Amino acid sequence: MASLRASIVCPGPPLRVVAVGLAALVAGCSYSPNHYTTPRTLDPGTFQGGIAIDAIAAADPNVRHIPTSTLHGRVGIVRRVDLGLTLNVPFSASLSAKTLIFTSRLVDVASFARFNVTWWWVPRIDYARLLHPVFRCPTEERYCVGEWLALGDLTALVGFNLARDVTLVVSPGVFLRATDPYHLGYRAGVGVQWRVSDDIAIYPELTYMPDISPLNSRAVFYGVAVQGRGHDGYAKTRSSAKRPPDPVR
Repeated sequence: MASLRASIVCPGPPLRVVAVGLAALVAGCSYSPNHYTTPRTLDPGTFQGGIAIDAIAAADPNVRHIPTSTLHGRVGIVRRVDLGLTLNVPFSASLSAKTLIFTSRLVDVASFARFNVTWWWVPRIDYARLLHPVFRCPTEERYCVGEWLALGDLTALVGFNLARDVTLVVSPGVFLRATDPYHLGYRAGVGVQWRVSDDIAIYPELTYMPDISPLNSRAVFYGVAVQGRGHDGYAKTRSSAKRPPDPVR
């Protein structure tokens, strides 16, 4: 997976996207397993969105590392449940559901279920390292067309509220590669959300996923997100007179 994931290229110019009212030029076409969310859920009928830049540290130190742009949004459905959509421009999409199981001032716990579909593109220069029958590389083509990859993962989100505006999130879980060759594996991640204002949060995150591809390799995915907070269940630090600190729902 590491060689394949880190070698992905996107033909054509970068794409212009808009996230949370901010326009930027972003490029990339790869899968990111990062969550960029805490265990607490959004209030019903409210929305939260953001943009992230992801990269990878592959098991093979000789492969290229191309950053990935990630757009993500969540919407509150009912009390303690919200749904999310993630797009890695332009060849990957994920749907997710988060359920808040336990909440307190110090620790929150939620379940996070997600399904992802990704289309891999592999450049010819790296094809010699990908000796597997699922890949095809016609001699007249500049790019080797790889495969559809479908993944499902189930994760526990455990949030430790270290300060009024800082939450450390640990995310152990399992994933299923739902396309041939099928594979059940584990994943582990850690991230920190820093709520820098009433409206904006910054969220660096790191995820380790072994054996995600037919190459049976390993990779560490890392990135940082800038996201709108919305009604995220945490106190608004600039309006403490209007809202009680750290509401427990």
